[in-house]
Amino acid sequence: AYSIPFIETFDKSMCTLGWTWYGTSGRLTNYTFKLANFNSDPNDDYTISKSINLVAGTTYYVSFKAKKVVNNQIGSLITRIYSTNNNFNLGTYSTNSDSYSNVNYTITPSVSGQFRLRFQVSAGISDGFYIDDLSISTSLNIEEVSDENNFNVYPNPTDNILNIDLINKKIQKI
Repeated sequence: AYSIPFIETFDKSMCTLGWTWYGTSGRLTNYTFKLANFNSDPNDDYTISKSINLVAGTTYYVSFKAKKVVNNQIGSLITRIYSTNNNFNLGTYSTNSDSYSNVNYTITPSVSGQFRLRFQVSAGISDGFYIDDLSISTSLNIEEVSDENNFNVYPNPTDNILNIDLINKKIQKI
């Protein structure tokens, strides 16, 4: 089973990575994973990872980049983490854009064990999603933020307290 942090950039073959796909022609394309629907049922195509060790009561941050295969057609990517007796829906990401977006979820399992990550595509025939830069960790894995709007976010990475400072302004609401 994989340990945390789990990072997958899809730079190796699917067999080497240990992913399995069902009802789809899932494959690696230009160092990204392509999960596509190639049959008449728009909801039966999915891929699952090898087992990943998770500990009860620990908060995990799941992040990845996703974009549609076909632009201007709506599609959804349903993400779950599950084990033999537990199933946690992380969320559904829907878009019609072929530009990458960052997708982020948080999970705190109530039991320890070996879990699998599952991506399920819901899209028209020959459509689907590209997935890249997958990460599961106990810290937020974000780049430090600072720009001309004069605000700072720190420390980076963090796993407990996140500080946000505005220069010459008062924070109204978080």
